[in-house]
Amino acid sequence: MKVFSDTILLASSSLCMLDVLGLYCELLSCNLIEKPEFVTSVLQLIEALEQAICRKRFTSTYTLGTITLFNVDTIDARQIYAWIAQKPKARFRAMGTRAKICAEHEKIPINFTYGVIDKYILGALIGELSLNLIQASMVPQVSLRAAEFAGQGGTTVKVITFPGTTS
Repeated sequence: MKVFSDTILLASSSLCMLDVLGLYCELLSCNLIEKPEFVTSVLQLIEALEQAICRKRFTSTYTLGTITLFNVDTIDARQIYAWIAQKPKARFRAMGTRAKICAEHEKIPINFTYGVIDKYILGALIGELSLNLIQASMVPQVSLRAAEFAGQGGTTVKVITFPGTTS
């Protein structure tokens, strides 16, 4: 676990973190898993996530989040900075090469750049605020995956794209 969760070591070795471990680390970083255990399968990860969601739903402050996408092909950087200023505890993600370049250029610290669509959904399920930089060509993929998730699990996650569209 220590080797595969060491992002610096993985990057220097030209390796990628396994998706299941990446999602597990995301849950840990959000303090959603009470007892850190090594996750070896998707089934264990889903169980940990279900427990986290159940705990959160039984609190009076539970709010389902939204997936907020900033289309880097059309957005003005001032809009991104204004959003960040209003939501200082937000997490940041980037999907696509131009989105990663935009984040680097604008000095936005990206938390995740792989397995991003499912992390968008995971974040929304736990009520997370997130700024998600994305290329225009990938926006339909996010909306489609959110619709598939709603069809499978019955929970609809709202997708908002800046500038100006909601699905």
